[in-house]
Amino acid sequence: MSLYHKFFLLNRSENNYDKYLGIKSDVNIHDDLIRRMIDTLYWIPTENLLNSERIPFEGFDTQGMTIIKDEGAKILFHIISAWIDLFSFSPKKLKLSGPWTPYYNEEGKPEDDGYYRTLEFDRDQVITNLKALANYAQEASKGDYFILHIGI
Repeated sequence: MSLYHKFFLLNRSENNYDKYLGIKSDVNIHDDLIRRMIDTLYWIPTENLLNSERIPFEGFDTQGMTIIKDEGAKILFHIISAWIDLFSFSPKKLKLSGPWTPYYNEEGKPEDDGYYRTLEFDRDQVITNLKALANYAQEASKGDYFILHIGI
């Protein structure tokens, strides 16, 4: 299982989404980073692909396929642009607080204590990928294309 979310810019007439499951994407964003951004991604109107049916949704289906069309793409563009601006101020090694990780006792049971895992990314690579996604969003917002997101 890949820990990267893949994004494709597709022509509006495309409807064979499954063929993209095994194809390498030019825009890949690590799941840990998506999860740090997830609250802002819920602001985007999208469509979830469930059994080849498009269901209105908000944000990305982190473990499935999501369609982002013109209105959602406009919002995605602005959200991603804001993250790019924010991350541009970070040191080259971008460090973020990750999920709460409990300590485990000898029996493998979680204890009350734990820590927040530190996530580290290459800032320039993150910004490059986010800029590519912003470019996809800008194109999709014009209406001739849409973004296909494939979760982990």
